[in-house]
Amino acid sequence: MKKLFFLPILFLSCDLPETQKIDRFNPVVLQNIDSLASLYSETPEAKDTVFMGFRFGMSKNQFRTHIGKLRKEGHKIEWKNKSFLGVPLGNQYVLNTPMSMRDNVGYSEVVMWPQYTMDGKMVSLELWAFDDWSGDIFTGNWLYYQLKQQYGSSHPSKSWRDAMEDAIRDFPLDPRSPKRISETAIVYEKIFGPELVYHSYKHILSQILIDLQVKETNKKKSKEITF
Repeated sequence: MKKLFFLPILFLSCDLPETQKIDRFNPVVLQNIDSLASLYSETPEAKDTVFMGFRFGMSKNQFRTHIGKLRKEGHKIEWKNKSFLGVPLGNQYVLNTPMSMRDNVGYSEVVMWPQYTMDGKMVSLELWAFDDWSGDIFTGNWLYYQLKQQYGSSHPSKSWRDAMEDAIRDFPLDPRSPKRISETAIVYEKIFGPELVYHSYKHILSQILIDLQVKETNKKKSKEITF
């Protein structure tokens, strides 16, 4: 009989914001350029600590240094190329870990895919999980289950979630169930691709703002066309 040894897996280590601050996440703001620009300027850069202790704002060298720290703590992390639906993901760091959900156990390979800004700061961390449950029984999405355990019922308002989901609909593709980590970061599940994506709120706001500006510019130009 195989013995499973479980090392602690860290998902979120930051506190949820105070209730009175939730009003800043008014869904109406996400549809107005001026309000959105003001919110963007007021939102600080994300420095939240998320999955396995990785932190927004990390450089690539700091990310690699943290990988080394996790390895010294006993976590098995490989540099390898996994495929999703036959499509290679390219070489990424892969965490090999035992997993458990309710009374079921198994192993998971979690691809950790950081995304950086032009100046080299991490603003996103995608997690692609390849689960292998004992007895070939599909138990469910382990990563998302852990996230729900972490959050409990402390979620933002439904109107904000719906508005944010709509605003980032193709950023990068089909998000759902966005949740606030703090004033500066959110996490969401994806219908296709990685199970979970941690993202800097300020970076998402910048992408939404650019999208709105492009739409407004196109509307103005379309009115210049004469027939």
